[in-house]
Amino acid sequence: MNATLILRTLALILAIQAGLSSRAQGLEEHIHRLHVEGITSTLLEKQCQEALLGFDPEMVVSIDVPAQTVKFKTMHDLPLQDVVNSLNQLGLQARLDVRKEEEHPTVPTH
Repeated sequence: MNATLILRTLALILAIQAGLSSRAQGLEEHIHRLHVEGITSTLLEKQCQEALLGFDPEMVVSIDVPAQTVKFKTMHDLPLQDVVNSLNQLGLQARLDVRKEEEHPTVPTH
């Protein structure tokens, strides 16, 4: 077994334990979507992700550069305006996307 596989397995086990612990503590999952313009390089994409992880190192971040969408999931109630401001300080144009998840079709309709 190589070291990478061992580390991935360990990370998965820890993530499962954290999820079970969160549920036992009654924590609620928060999913937010931002519209972010200006991610023109992998460096800016990385800086965007790092800025978000600064609010919660355990959050899950998904960045869709062509759709100009950043989605993140956290177990904490974060100050969303501070999150937006942190991305704007990187030179990006970020705003909270308040539409419901079902308003974002995953398959284009023509």
